[in-house]
Amino acid sequence: MTSPGHEEANRARDLDSSPADYSDEIRRQRDVWLNKPVLRLLYNHWYSQCAAFFSSERPVVEIGAGSGNFKSYYQDVISTDVFPSGSWIDLVMDAHALALAPNKTGNMFVFDVLHQLPRPLDFLRRAVASIKPGGRLVVCEPALSPWSRSSMVFFIM
Repeated sequence: MTSPGHEEANRARDLDSSPADYSDEIRRQRDVWLNKPVLRLLYNHWYSQCAAFFSSERPVVEIGAGSGNFKSYYQDVISTDVFPSGSWIDLVMDAHALALAPNKTGNMFVFDVLHQLPRPLDFLRRAVASIKPGGRLVVCEPALSPWSRSSMVFFIM
């Protein structure tokens, strides 16, 4: 639970700050993706495991699409990112300022994103509010971070 005014201050900071432009890095990652078939096979395996958890509710919205890898696997997704880094981005929005109406998202897919967010709990609160009854928030956090370690302990061990 946040103190009164805390969430409003975070929201104002989110709207006032411009994220760093990482377009060159995204293009580099896209080139690696396109030139490494083994990498695509590995990620497609992980993507298939995640997509198996989607409910039948639609739409499916991906947060933090980056170089568009998931859209290559699952074309029927609304891919979002903080920058229009390529033709695969359908909607430009910051994860901390989700432009999604309450109870309108069928499934939200968040792959390798939470560790990059300065306030993941604020994001998760907003994400859950946007999901329809019967919809799902599907998260895969493969990076070694405090979030992934706690998830691993909670879900795997």
